[in-house]
Amino acid sequence: GAGQALGAGRQRRVRLGRQRAHGLNTVRVVIVGDAASAVELYRRAQGEDKCEYHIQAVCTLPAEPHAPLPPGAERLPSASALPGYARCCAIDEIWIALPIGQAAQVRALQHLLRNTLVELRWVLDLQGLQLLRFNMEQFLGAPVLTLNCPDTSELSKLGKYLFDKLFALAAMLLLSPLLAGIWVAVKLSSPGPALFLQPRTGLNGQVFKVYKFRTMHWQGEAEGAALRQASKSDARVTRLGAFLRRTSLDELPQFLNVLRGEMSIVGPRPHAVQHTDLYSDLLPVYMIRHRAKPGITGWAQINGCRGETETAEKMSKRVQFDVEYIRNWSLWMDVRIVVWTALRGWTGNDVY
Repeated sequence: GAGQALGAGRQRRVRLGRQRAHGLNTVRVVIVGDAASAVELYRRAQGEDKCEYHIQAVCTLPAEPHAPLPPGAERLPSASALPGYARCCAIDEIWIALPIGQAAQVRALQHLLRNTLVELRWVLDLQGLQLLRFNMEQFLGAPVLTLNCPDTSELSKLGKYLFDKLFALAAMLLLSPLLAGIWVAVKLSSPGPALFLQPRTGLNGQVFKVYKFRTMHWQGEAEGAALRQASKSDARVTRLGAFLRRTSLDELPQFLNVLRGEMSIVGPRPHAVQHTDLYSDLLPVYMIRHRAKPGITGWAQINGCRGETETAEKMSKRVQFDVEYIRNWSLWMDVRIVVWTALRGWTGNDVY
């Protein structure tokens, strides 16, 4: 079970600690699985600085007699050779690189090696699952691998909450003269309200209304509900609106959304509900971006993903940055993104 796995992990760390204390930090390894997985595990092991892993041999399942192997590794003819080889070569660990659907074969290997002291490690290939983070825990009496679990520790959530609230409150106070000036300018530039609210998709797919300064000629609720994104020389955009959009000053009212708890200072930008409906079918990882609160600025934006997303390729690139942000999130990362946003500015030639 999960408890046994954790106990085995602690025993291994103690054993490796003793080995390193005596200058014996080499772990002798045999890999069981396909040749491609063996080469990939070898590559990863070379980047491990805590302990030196020596890939002694590979046993390919199914047999691949001519497949390339890691440098210096022997080729074992079959799984039946594993027990004898493990004893004579003092093998420390056997890494099993088999798909999770081949649990029966893993059990067979356990039985085959039951009279040896070698440690078995099942290396699961999760690369194709587009995970955020994953967590092994005991659930209903069974070991469970929880997929796509972001860092939701109480301390992390408290830190982000305080950062958002304090930053948004300070920004609203410091920028109040600028906000008032833009409000008046928008009202004078063309008929219509200074602010408009547009439905966007937020945390956990919940729809909320985002605040923005109006940048288009007012057409009732059409501006807020329109699916068509603003493009270059868009006749709907006012002269003042073009400046506000180019400098992202139209986004400043979203500090209100942060204070209301609907947005964060840093996070994936909130997309229109219609775009969520469209791209959630086109891009397999699109909905993962909604596992974090949307932000006023984000990792995608400081990496150049701003403005119109008229193709699925552009949206895919933006979403990949969003997923990368959620996967690697830390409060320090938020601070760096805010600093980079301030230094690089919110302007851009691709924002209309």
